[in-house]
Amino acid sequence: MHSTKGCLFFIFISILSIKGLAQDPENRVFLDSADYSYSFYTTNNQPKIRQGTDYTWYKSGMILQTREGYSGKLLQLL
Repeated sequence: MHSTKGCLFFIFISILSIKGLAQDPENRVFLDSADYSYSFYTTNNQPKIRQGTDYTWYKSGMILQTREGYSGKLLQLL
């Protein structure tokens, strides 16, 4: 029984580690302005649009926020 708990703990830690490393460098975006520099990740997930939900997304060098829809790459929530 003791080795089963150890094995499950190892699997749990491994999954958490993989999730933390899952930020794809291809989805990283850098934006520079006169006053600020921004760095963020976008996601390829396409969630079902929900009524009353705000979405933050990136398109054409701009970060936008709209309600009940989006038309670009969603920003990844950490």
